[in-house]
Amino acid sequence: MRVVSTVEKVFGMEELLKNVPSKHTTDNLGRELRSLKDNQEELNRKLSDFDRQGFTSGGDTRRGNTDPSSTEALKKQISNLEKQAAIQDIRLAELDLRFQILETASYNGILIWKIMDFARRKNDAVSGRTYSLFSQPFYTGRFGYKMCGRVYLNGDGMGKGTHLSLFFVVMKGEHDALMPWPFQQNIQMGLLDQQDGSSPVSDSFRPDTSSSSFQRPTTDMNTAVGCPMFVSHAKLETRKYLRDDTIFLKIAVDISGLPHH
Repeated sequence: MRVVSTVEKVFGMEELLKNVPSKHTTDNLGRELRSLKDNQEELNRKLSDFDRQGFTSGGDTRRGNTDPSSTEALKKQISNLEKQAAIQDIRLAELDLRFQILETASYNGILIWKIMDFARRKNDAVSGRTYSLFSQPFYTGRFGYKMCGRVYLNGDGMGKGTHLSLFFVVMKGEHDALMPWPFQQNIQMGLLDQQDGSSPVSDSFRPDTSSSSFQRPTTDMNTAVGCPMFVSHAKLETRKYLRDDTIFLKIAVDISGLPHH
């Protein structure tokens, strides 16, 4: 059964997905990452130098420096360096994640979504800490539709508490002006069997072209549409589908008939 999902926000994730750079920016992103890592190494070196000299941000003077003005200046300098290092850490983590998303992007209309740490993530869903997860974006071509998957490991709507719910999302893309609207491509969703790679648990559907979920997006993401009772927990949580605390989901969009720009 296919219904529109309820609207749940995952802190920061939608913002991250909408800002994922296009493929041609890989080199620039790589250069920025290298520059930040170089800066981080320099900051760490300076902090290590101060530590070897016997100073800490708490004002310890293990080498016997008794000049109050000198100590205060060093405390301030170390504190600033530590703040810079913390900001760099956050920026590096964000860029590393964006780089990974970009490198794993698919441009043939097929998403293979590997979800690791299944038990912890499901517990987060049960507790209400994180109701849903978004996949990395995938595309029907270099200049095609931009899409992603959305999953509720503890279920959504009619599947809450008993099923995994899987949804498909049309995202706002850089080349939407070149694409036909509403979105009309057939969609197939599956759970991959880790014994042979097949997807015996699957569902497919044609878009309802009257639904707002398939119109040209005016916000970062259209409302998700899919299957609230995609697969029961009892069926999912067997060695056939769940191994090493990991599952694989697949979303395939028919790209036939689309323009080749």
